[in-house]
Amino acid sequence: WTSFTKGKKTVTLEGHYCRYSARITKLTADTKYYYIIGAGSKWTAKRTFTTGIESGDFSFMSLGDVQLVDRNEDYAAWGDDIAAAYKREPGIKFSLMTGDLINVSTEIRDWNGFFNNAAPVFSRIPMMTTSGNHETLVVPSVYLKMMSLPKNGPKGLEEEVYSFDYGDCHFVSLNSNLLSDRRRKRMGSKKWNA
Repeated sequence: WTSFTKGKKTVTLEGHYCRYSARITKLTADTKYYYIIGAGSKWTAKRTFTTGIESGDFSFMSLGDVQLVDRNEDYAAWGDDIAAAYKREPGIKFSLMTGDLINVSTEIRDWNGFFNNAAPVFSRIPMMTTSGNHETLVVPSVYLKMMSLPKNGPKGLEEEVYSFDYGDCHFVSLNSNLLSDRRRKRMGSKKWNA
């Protein structure tokens, strides 16, 4: 290993769930990198990711409405589906998750089902997400603790509204729940230019 990066800890649910995020710099475009994650005596197996391209054609996966009827069965089936898609199309560069990743935003078992079944694919490619109505209880508080997203959106909405570039394309993620009546009422009329 050539370098170590210490992750920043975000406590999502005290005593149960934490998210760690790290910023890695000085990477070369379109290059395969190996990594492991852990601390002390607990480390993952060696994994890989490939950095983005600077220009040219690419493919990505767009997914939404992963929410469940039967938590164990549905997330497992979804995990199998995305693993099969990635195996069929190993050139997929990243995934866009267009909302409703879970059924109940405050239900840790939903998040566990989502992450555990997504790990075989999303440990290899970036997962860029947008919150849906199932992640939003007026403000998507739990979702924002679970995800580490670009902080380049408007002030106060940095991760709810953000953008990123991949190759020659510019992607914008918008939380359409920002305009819900519940959120308007909670923020007050002075916050809106309607």
